[in-house]
Amino acid sequence: MRSALTSGDKFQLFLKRTYSTNTYAAAGLSAGFSQLRRDKYGPGLKGYGQRYGANLADGETHSFFQTYLYSWIFHQDPRYHRLGQGTYAHRSMYVARRLFVGRTDGGSDAINAPELLGTLTTSAMGNLYYPENDQGLGQTLVRAVSMMGARVGLNALREFAPDIKRKLRRHKQETGKSIQQHKQPAQWRSIQQRECQGESHSSR
Repeated sequence: MRSALTSGDKFQLFLKRTYSTNTYAAAGLSAGFSQLRRDKYGPGLKGYGQRYGANLADGETHSFFQTYLYSWIFHQDPRYHRLGQGTYAHRSMYVARRLFVGRTDGGSDAINAPELLGTLTTSAMGNLYYPENDQGLGQTLVRAVSMMGARVGLNALREFAPDIKRKLRRHKQETGKSIQQHKQPAQWRSIQQRECQGESHSSR
């Protein structure tokens, strides 16, 4: 079990996420996807820049409220706690459940208020900088649902990425051994085969 975070630790975690290259990359990818959908910002570099700024503002706002402020107020741990074992279906259900069920600083389960309130707060504040057609209650709820879906995807990545890395590393090692074996001279392989056959006959 991870050690509990102090309020200072939560603020440091917020700062770490704020300056993470992943934050800027995610905003860029999201802006590119929005531009393909031809949303309200329009085409060209100007439209992309506005999308990028809005997506970055969403990410930073959510990080502040979810990672620091609401987690401090409700005494909850803003980190994702990986399950790391069980069937794929069981772990997938765990990933989805963690969106609504968080963990207190004491280690017990509780309603994930920082995540839910952080998402709603971020969506509402988006009305300050999104285009007029993207403002209002309906669009606020649409953004909130979209953010929740993105959070589930991020949690799934945190849950399964170590497994994928481990399998890729094992596959790379096995491939390397196979290549090394094929590089052996045919004469050397023949000697090894005769030695194995000789051991087999002697054991009989």
